[in-house]
Amino acid sequence: MTKEIVLFNYQDYRQYLRDYIADLRRLERGIQTKIADALSCQPAYVSKVLAGDAHFSLEQAERASQFCNHSDDEKHFFILLTQYTRAGTPALQKYFAKQLEELRLKNKSLKEHMKLEKVSDFETQLRYYEHWSIAAIHVLLTIPEFRTRSAIATKLNISMNDANAAIDFLKSKNMIQESGGLLSVGHVGLHLGADSPVIKLHHNNWRLKSMDSIARSNPDDLHYSSVVSLSNKDREHFREELLKWIVTFRNGITASKEETLAAIGIDFYSV
Repeated sequence: MTKEIVLFNYQDYRQYLRDYIADLRRLERGIQTKIADALSCQPAYVSKVLAGDAHFSLEQAERASQFCNHSDDEKHFFILLTQYTRAGTPALQKYFAKQLEELRLKNKSLKEHMKLEKVSDFETQLRYYEHWSIAAIHVLLTIPEFRTRSAIATKLNISMNDANAAIDFLKSKNMIQESGGLLSVGHVGLHLGADSPVIKLHHNNWRLKSMDSIARSNPDDLHYSSVVSLSNKDREHFREELLKWIVTFRNGITASKEETLAAIGIDFYSV
């Protein structure tokens, strides 16, 4: 699991961009240079802004927002945040601060304010990613109608024995809680670094699960496979766009109401 970069939690647009770049850099090289190209400025100037020694213009802020694939609300917030950070008087800062707070309240969600203790021991990681259903149960509990053991087993089409074993494990790690027969998300989350060897289990679990989805031929499911030939330049471009979309997707999920359970997997590689 990676850190969630929630724009509405920030008080300074430069800190947001520092975190955004650090997060995206885990997947892609040269992000800061690509931002400079998008803003039509030198990488050295981007470095100066990120260090707190300069500011982007509003025009550059708008281009940076486009680069980050912000929604309309996020774009509005980001430009306001730039104005707030650039403001030279307390009165002007207060003016922008009020508008920022209104947008924060509009986009407030429960997940944005969950403060989870993280566990990262290898044994727990191995057990958590041993089977797809464990992570699925953990997330499924954010949806109100799936808070009992029987409802979970039925929804995920697993046996009660498997459901109980997974639930008892999650309870033992304080990742979920149970009271009066009802389950809920606990106060502990799992931290999985991008370099963890367990990440392979995570990917394999959901790739295998996607094969089950293909076999069911559910018209509401979406699968796309294609072998293409393309230029090296276009391959790099499409890969970069996918990476930017992944960051946008993760941030969008944070503000989305919990109503259904879904899984996503993206494969894009040379053959």
